[in-house]
Amino acid sequence: NMQSIIKYFEYATEHQENERMKYISGMYHYYVETAKEDYPIIYPILLFYPSGNKKEGLNSLKECTNSSDKNMQTRSLHQLALIYYKDEKNAALSKYYYKKLLKSYPKNLIWQTEYLNALKKFNLIDDYQKQKKIIKNILIKNTFLIGNQKKYFLRKTGISQVQ
Repeated sequence: NMQSIIKYFEYATEHQENERMKYISGMYHYYVETAKEDYPIIYPILLFYPSGNKKEGLNSLKECTNSSDKNMQTRSLHQLALIYYKDEKNAALSKYYYKKLLKSYPKNLIWQTEYLNALKKFNLIDDYQKQKKIIKNILIKNTFLIGNQKKYFLRKTGISQVQ
């Protein structure tokens, strides 16, 4: 029910001096415009809500990547990596944000796997093969994953068995 939550998006847009509000506002601005493009049938409904602006939304999210709040910084990096991978289909920027994210969290297998999938989607074969080796090494060295968890990442990445 969009009507019940729109007031929160409006509040976030009006209070962007707070980084969390800037993040929420950035997400709203970006995704309301993306929704209009991806789902034209809902365009008439969205006319009753505050308009979005992709560029403004992306700029807000980019500003949040410089936050002193590590959580905000990480969420923004991850969101931008996903946006450039899935929505904007921009290999260079997706790669840039994934690399920044993985520099801080090199053992995060979920993000490593997302990055691998982005490289595959963008047909960056050399980078894809390197990333696959990185994930394989993480899986080999990680003693905390149980059998089903390792199987999950093996299946998601297409890596055959690891010791």
